[in-house]
Amino acid sequence: LNKERWFLGLHNLNHVLKAARDQKDEGGDGERIGHRCMLAHGDIVEAKSFDPFTHVYMFDIGFPPHLFDTLAKMFKRSKS
Repeated sequence: LNKERWFLGLHNLNHVLKAARDQKDEGGDGERIGHRCMLAHGDIVEAKSFDPFTHVYMFDIGFPPHLFDTLAKMFKRSKS
């Protein structure tokens, strides 16, 4: 993972966390943005499945075909 993509992910996470904080400060009813959000830098193929992940944020530009096959198999093994 190159540095620019990691920083882009952190930038996006920062926006989600700020929106959750603003929502909390404003109060009110309705759906809320969860605040237990985190990013971890790693190689997803080291996981056996996507459990217990709820989201996997990745960039597919330039993924070789074997990686798409590996990710598809992981999705099939996952319950979440």
